[in-house]
Amino acid sequence: IYRDQSTCPGVTITRDLIVVSWKEHGLSCDVSLKGMVVPDDGFIIICANKYQHAMEFRKMSYIGGKWRDLSICDIEDYMLLAGNGFNSYAIKDSDAGCDKSDCVGSNCHSGCGDKYLDIYGYPGSSLAYTDHVYDECRAVRKMNYPYGQSPFIPDMWEVICLSFSFNTQPGEECDPRVWKEVPLVLFFTEFCDPEDDKSKRMIELYSPNKRDYKIEHDLIVMKYEGTSPYP
Repeated sequence: IYRDQSTCPGVTITRDLIVVSWKEHGLSCDVSLKGMVVPDDGFIIICANKYQHAMEFRKMSYIGGKWRDLSICDIEDYMLLAGNGFNSYAIKDSDAGCDKSDCVGSNCHSGCGDKYLDIYGYPGSSLAYTDHVYDECRAVRKMNYPYGQSPFIPDMWEVICLSFSFNTQPGEECDPRVWKEVPLVLFFTEFCDPEDDKSKRMIELYSPNKRDYKIEHDLIVMKYEGTSPYP
């Protein structure tokens, strides 16, 4: 969860805000944010186990002119994260409902009885059998949507999964207390040189994390011939 550092770092959450997870078989869990002090980096990390989280992400990083400890978990709640990659999640404002005058705009929608400040997935339902499951992957909000949104808009998110290459590809690993653009992942998936028709030769490249994306970087496909070390 992120709050812009420019808007009152260190503020105590006084509203009755809760994070809700909806799981398979109609199960749900929630954790309250009321009374939580927003850290000075703007991030609130909810983890399943603080000790395991600290061991996994023990790293200092220089961000925004300060050294940051990326291993800090602010709230520990195992049940909220159980079944994580298939869960829908929302930040719910329990002080307001959609039948009240203080609930306006895109936070309220047809069939909604609660006010959701942000949501990934669907109220009351898990992500199972949808295209938005991130089991063994990570779902990352795109940088050009720095605000909460309800109802869920899938185009605001990228799901990045492991490519199982020898070297970890950019954007595959979790990066707590950091929000940054997910870089383009691009690799070869096929070289074709059919025997029957040489006009069918082709090379195929694939990006698992970018669709309808204009490549702005100066990327080049190079060919090497014979024993020459030069393309």
